[in-house]
Amino acid sequence: MPEKQIRINNKPYLLNYGAGQDDQLDRLVSLINKRIEPYAARFSEYSESYLLLLTLLDLANELDKKPAAAPEPEIAQRLKVLAHHAEALVKQSEEQ
Repeated sequence: MPEKQIRINNKPYLLNYGAGQDDQLDRLVSLINKRIEPYAARFSEYSESYLLLLTLLDLANELDKKPAAAPEPEIAQRLKVLAHHAEALVKQSEEQ
């Protein structure tokens, strides 16, 4: 498993991550750093773990407010087919 040193709020962390996930990891680190910067500037006297906690709460709050993403059309179609099959199985079991 690849290892990479990342920097969150200018602090180094060594992570193991999945092969082929390098670009995604870089995007996530960038997102976290953008979110932690305002807290680090405002609460510089607080610990790193407290700043990370504030950042996590901010991200969780944002996720909680977003509606669930609609599945891609192909996935939605497969879900409809599975639902149809499930309904048929329920009817079949009720008839027995």
